[in-house]
Amino acid sequence: MKKDVRIYPALLSEEGAYICVRFPDLPGCNTFGKDYADTIASAKEALGGHLLCMEEDNDPIPAPTPLNKLQPEKDEIAVPLCHNSCRLS
Repeated sequence: MKKDVRIYPALLSEEGAYICVRFPDLPGCNTFGKDYADTIASAKEALGGHLLCMEEDNDPIPAPTPLNKLQPEKDEIAVPLCHNSCRLS
């Protein structure tokens, strides 16, 4: 079994009472939370679920964009999130 570790950037922005998250490398992978702790927990869960579905569907997994190459929107902050997955090989 080979362990695969990826660090994907999450972009966070405050919108009203919520903090929204999007993953620029993973279109459609979005979530939100009520505070930063809740948001990060939700983001980790969304990232893991999204990548698991991609793996199960044999979709190509994009390489994470390095933080210094990101172009966040005006009110977004970048946060690196780690995802560990195990693949049989």
